[in-house]
Amino acid sequence: MNRQEQIGLLKRLLHYVETRTTCLADAPWCNDVSVYTDPKHFAREQQVLFRQYPILMGFASTWASPGAYHTDDYADAPILIVRGADNKLRAFLNVCRHRGAKIAQGCGEVRVFSCPYHAWTYDLSGRVTGIPDERCFPGIRPARSSLTELPLCEKHGLVWVIPTPSADMSSGFDIDPWLGGLGPELASRRDGTRTLCPSRPDHARRAHPLGQEHAACPRCRHGRGLAGRTQHTDRFDLGRADADGLWP
Repeated sequence: MNRQEQIGLLKRLLHYVETRTTCLADAPWCNDVSVYTDPKHFAREQQVLFRQYPILMGFASTWASPGAYHTDDYADAPILIVRGADNKLRAFLNVCRHRGAKIAQGCGEVRVFSCPYHAWTYDLSGRVTGIPDERCFPGIRPARSSLTELPLCEKHGLVWVIPTPSADMSSGFDIDPWLGGLGPELASRRDGTRTLCPSRPDHARRAHPLGQEHAACPRCRHGRGLAGRTQHTDRFDLGRADADGLWP
């Protein structure tokens, strides 16, 4: 935002203060009560806004070095974000390709991920590196060679993830078209020094699909609830597993 735009915005805000008014639409409109109560409407909002739109996951400095990882259950989807040995940040479904168990919890730093269920191991790029008794799974490694990757964008010192794998299996996207012109403003304010509060059970995180985040944490003094609600991983659709138990 250039100086003239800032001055214009400040004058507009001061006008609202002086006249004790606010920005209003040209005329009132009515929302049907079903918009707030209809389960089908809510399901559509979840599917579109929280599965197909970028969700702000945090400051890039949260993943400061190779091996740094962070997990979350935004949008009813278990998400794992990790900085690779090549310094590239990646996002995956936090789901083992064997029986669907989570391969990581919370946050920290690791060299490899190991599933607590049957000890399938993955490197920092999500590639399968170890399958105990692999002779029992002939030909499985080429078919399930890595974790399912999610589109991620690291830009302006921030990290966004779309919690649904892309149709072409691409791993990245540009966030700027989603920001409504705020890209240059974010770029001008980047400092790269902040991190999210550590994950704890009493942190009820909420996120707006276009990038606003709220962590309801005792140490986050300025939090206010935004669009969204706390999500629980146990609602993730594990029914998509193959008949033989292997994750698709």
